[in-house]
Amino acid sequence: MPIPGTTVTGQRLLAIAALLLLTTGCSEVRKLTYPGDITYIDRSTVTGAMRQMADAVSRLENAIRSAPSPQAVDQRTVVGELKVLERLASSLQTRKGYTTDPLLDKHMSAFIDDVTLAREQAQKQPPNYFLAGHIAGSCAACHRFR
Repeated sequence: MPIPGTTVTGQRLLAIAALLLLTTGCSEVRKLTYPGDITYIDRSTVTGAMRQMADAVSRLENAIRSAPSPQAVDQRTVVGELKVLERLASSLQTRKGYTTDPLLDKHMSAFIDDVTLAREQAQKQPPNYFLAGHIAGSCAACHRFR
């Protein structure tokens, strides 16, 4: 329905202005509805990072399981995938420690600690891949709640 006294171009500009106000308004509403100690992490950020983490875990498991013996495991691949997991998991953790995802808050810090310890063990000479092999299990333990 046309707005009296406006042209088609004017109506488009008003629609664009209204859309901009609505999108910027959402972030302002979020600031008012969440306490200051909570960091909002939008669902697409979490989902994207989790998908990348699942891919890294899959590559990690493949590197360990496809080797005919522990001595034949490609250490660089294992350490590299553990570094990827550390980086991605850390991107989901906030300095304040509280997000809009309670399960993330509850489990991410321990997961990062597990991955860091697994990486440190995998970097040793000789490497120990025991903890790296259990990383997928810690993912499954948390995701059973999902």
